[in-house]
Amino acid sequence: QTPLADTLPASGNTHVSTALPLHQLHIGVQAGTEFMSSSGYGSGLSTYISPTLTYPVSKRFQVSGGISIVNTSFYGIRPRYSSSEGQSFTGNSTSAQLWVSGQYLLGDRITITGTAYKTIDILGSKPVNNGFYRNNPQGGYLNIGYKINDHMQILAGFGYSQGYSRYSYGSP
Repeated sequence: QTPLADTLPASGNTHVSTALPLHQLHIGVQAGTEFMSSSGYGSGLSTYISPTLTYPVSKRFQVSGGISIVNTSFYGIRPRYSSSEGQSFTGNSTSAQLWVSGQYLLGDRITITGTAYKTIDILGSKPVNNGFYRNNPQGGYLNIGYKINDHMQILAGFGYSQGYSRYSYGSP
């Protein structure tokens, strides 16, 4: 039996231990920044922090999930399809992107990965009249990877997103 100090109980019953071994749970954090600019169309600066949990369900399958908190400052952003006289906007936006992902190893070289996400405007800070960001974007991706060797792989996939303009900065 696994010691209770190293487990996460599946229920409130302490007599029967059907628990997840916590020593297999991987916890990580990423942080970063991104600058974007396009001549005549404005610029932006984003910073983010993203804590992640990953759990190997079996030798071939693992699940991950997390939240990314993103703050973006826009400066004179103008949609690419607008004329040079079109209205630009400057503002700040803070959002959270919740995501869950699963990865399955088909063999020694082939991996299938699926990810779903939902973006939430957490501070009500979406810039007014922002044509790039609508209705708390959400979507998903499905990728297949082929490992050529330890330093090279080929990745192919497709994704679906709803709520972002196809001409936006920062579309996932």
